[in-house]
Amino acid sequence: MIDTIPFDIVFDASPPFAGRTVELTLEMESEDGLEETTDMFDCMCALAQLGTFSANLARDERPAAAWASEALARGSVWRRALAFGDIDPSFWRVLLQMAVQCHYHLAPIDRLFVRDLSPHDAFVSAADLLSAPYLPSPRNLPFRLVRAEEPVRDVVAIRATTDSLVGDDTFAAMKKAFEDWGSLVYVGGFASADAAIEEYQIDRVEVGRLDLTLVECAAFSWNAPQEAIDYAIRLCGGLHRHVMPIVEVEIE
Repeated sequence: MIDTIPFDIVFDASPPFAGRTVELTLEMESEDGLEETTDMFDCMCALAQLGTFSANLARDERPAAAWASEALARGSVWRRALAFGDIDPSFWRVLLQMAVQCHYHLAPIDRLFVRDLSPHDAFVSAADLLSAPYLPSPRNLPFRLVRAEEPVRDVVAIRATTDSLVGDDTFAAMKKAFEDWGSLVYVGGFASADAAIEEYQIDRVEVGRLDLTLVECAAFSWNAPQEAIDYAIRLCGGLHRHVMPIVEVEIE
C-alpha cells in the first residue's frame, strides 16, 4: 500500500502515542494550496481533541490530541507540534489517507515528515499505520442511539437531541465539529490511500437547529464508507462530554 502513496513519508515515531508529542512537517511542491491542506490538519486535530479517535468513550481526559505549538509556515513548508493523550492508531490511518487525497485534489504534497519529540526506541512504518483497523462501531454510549434500518442512501442525517436548550455558543461549537467531520469525509479521509478517489465522498454538510434542543447535520450526496458514520457517533460522544450533554443521536 505504501508504494502507491504519491509523496515521500518519513515516520520517525513509535506507539503507544499517548503522552507523546510529535512534530509534523509538511512540504508542498509550491505555496499554492498550502493553507487549504493545513486547514485539513486543523480539522483532524479539532476532531481528535473532542475524542473522535479515542477508543474509550467514557474517559473525561481532554485533549486526546492538541496542538503543542503555533504553526510555522515559510514558503511551501508548514511545521507544527502535536501532543497526544488517549489516541487510537486509526487517527494516523485517517490522517495519511486524508493527506493522499489532499495531494490529488487540493495541492501536490512533496513530503510529510512525522518526528517523535519524545525519547523512543521502536518505530512504526507508515504502511503499518495505513493498515491499522478502524475503531469498531461504538458501544456503551452515554446517549440513546437510533439508527435507520435501511442502508445509508444519498443523504445522511445525524440528529443530536440535547438535555437543555442549545444556545448560540453551544450551537457554534457543535456546528464547527460537524463541519470539521464533514470536511474530513468530503476530502476522502475514510477512502483508501491506494489511488485518487474519482469523486468527493460527500457534496457538502449543512448544520442547523431544528428545535431548541435538536441539532441536525445533513451530509448530501453520500458516497463514504460506514466507518465515517461510526466516527461521527464517536464525535457525538465527545460533544456530549465537552460541549453539551446529549440524550439521543439519530442516524437516518
